[in-house]
Amino acid sequence: MTEIGSDAWIEQHRPRVESVEIAPDLRMVIQHTIVADGGRSWHIAIADGAATLTAGPHADPDVTLSTDAATVEAIAAGRTSAQREFLDGRLRIAGDITLLLAAREAIRG
Repeated sequence: MTEIGSDAWIEQHRPRVESVEIAPDLRMVIQHTIVADGGRSWHIAIADGAATLTAGPHADPDVTLSTDAATVEAIAAGRTSAQREFLDGRLRIAGDITLLLAAREAIRG
């Protein structure tokens, strides 16, 4: 299994992230951070109707999602939801939560 947040994982997921339809006026950076298991980060920059997935932290993300690798895997596999993990305290969100919620409507993938 490919380690979440590794270069191979980024390359595997980049086509899916970059194929999502996004409203052209949405601009934001969402950073994901694995707080345990080696502390990996990656971010998605959204601008001009496109998303770009990049390994590593961003200098000034609008929103940062922090959790452990097992939680990311469970969300990605559909065994749980980000909302459930947030309510249970396993997913932490920092930054502009209002922007993150508004982005749900602008991202159609």
